Amino acid sequence: MLDLRLLYHHDLDQSGINLLIHQDKQMLLNKYYLPLGFCVDSSVEYWDDELSNPFDVQEDFFARATGIDGELFRKIPIMFINYSNTDPFTESLDENIFYFNKTDKSATDASATFTVSVQKTGNVYIYFIVDGSNGKDVNISTDLGTITHSSSQECILDLGRYEEGQTIHVTVPFEKDNGYVTFYAYTMNDKVFEKGYNKLNSNVLKLTGFEETSLEGSFTAPEDCLLYMSVPYDKGWLISVDGERVSEENVVAIGDALIGIRVAKGEHTLSMRYSVPGLLGGVIITVFTLAVIMILLLIRLLRKRLKKKKLLPSFAKIRNEYSEEIFIRVRKTALKNDTVETVNLPIILLFICATSSTSAFTSFVSSKTGDSSFPATIAPVGQCPEHCP
Repeated sequence: MLDLRLLYHHDLDQSGINLLIHQDKQMLLNKYYLPLGFCVDSSVEYWDDELSNPFDVQEDFFARATGIDGELFRKIPIMFINYSNTDPFTESLDENIFYFNKTDKSATDASATFTVSVQKTGNVYIYFIVDGSNGKDVNISTDLGTITHSSSQECILDLGRYEEGQTIHVTVPFEKDNGYVTFYAYTMNDKVFEKGYNKLNSNVLKLTGFEETSLEGSFTAPEDCLLYMSVPYDKGWLISVDGERVSEENVVAIGDALIGIRVAKGEHTLSMRYSVPGLLGGVIITVFTLAVIMILLLIRLLRKRLKKKKLLPSFAKIRNEYSEEIFIRVRKTALKNDTVETVNLPIILLFICATSSTSAFTSFVSSKTGDSSFPATIAPVGQCPEHCP
C-alpha cells in the first residue's frame, strides 16, 4: 500500500522472522512491492478504516481494492492463558478484549501469557494493546527464537512463517492494578493474497518523471476505477490526466489519508504538481501591501519637497531681515510640522518673538498680517500690554 520496496532490519538475528527477503545483510527486500500508484476498484472510496479489529481493516481494503472473494486472514484461536499475579480473565478465549485485575496490588510485576497454535501454514501476525502501558516489553517466544516489543507501540507484528501445529507464547506485562488487554493472532491465506497482489500489480503507474513536488507517469485502467496513490491527500496537489485538469470532485481521500483519482477505462498519462494552498493569494497581498507602502512613502517625500519650495521665499526674507539665530529657529519650527504652509510663518515668528523678547520681528509680523497697530516693541514674557494679541 505504501510503496515500500526496501526496509532496514535493525536486528539481523531475527531475519528469519519476517515476510521480507533478507538481502546483503543490511536491507530487507519486499517481494510483494507495489509502486507509487496502481488501479483499484472504485469501492475503495468507501473503505472502512475505523473498524476495531485491525485485521478487519486490512481485509476490507484488500477485498474492495481487488474485488476478490475469499478470506485473507485466518484467526488463530487462543489455546490457553497462564497468569502471573493476575486474576483469571472472565471473558471466553474467543474474545479479543480481556479485563485484568492484579491479585497482589502491592507487587510490581503482573502478566498474562497467551498461547496460540498455528492452524494453517503461513505467515503469522499478532496485534496487542495494553491499557495504561508505560512501555514495558512484551515477550514473544516462538520456535524461531524470542522477540521483544514495547507494549506502548501499537502495530501489527509480522512473526514470520510457521507450519501448522507450531505454538507461539506471548507474555504481556500489566503495570496498572486493573485494566484491559487486546490481543489478536492471525495467519495469512497465501493463495488469496497472491491472487490479489497479481491483480493490483498488473495495472500500475509507470513513472516517467519524479521530483519532490511533482511527478509524471502513465498507466492503463482495465475499467472505470480509482488510481490509488500512496501520496498524502492534500488540496495543494494539481492533478492532470491526459493533459486535462482533474476536478476536486474526482479526487478523493482514501481512508482520509491518501489520494485516489477517478479515471475512465483506457490508457492515460498522469501529471501531479504540488503548490502550497493560498501561496499565490499570499504573494499577491504581500506585493500589493508593499506597493501601497512605497506609494505612501513617495507621497510623503514629495510633500516635504513641495513644502520646502513654498517656504524658501519666506525663509530668504527672514534671513535677510533678521539674525541667523532667528532664521534657524523659524526654519526648524516650520519644518517640524508637515502641515505648515507659508501663511503660518507670521504665527511662528510671533511665538519666537514672545519667547525671545526680540523687537525686530514685529515689523515682519505686521507686514504679513496687515495690522499696522501691532506694537513696535515686544514686552518681556509675563508683561504683555493689554492690546497685545
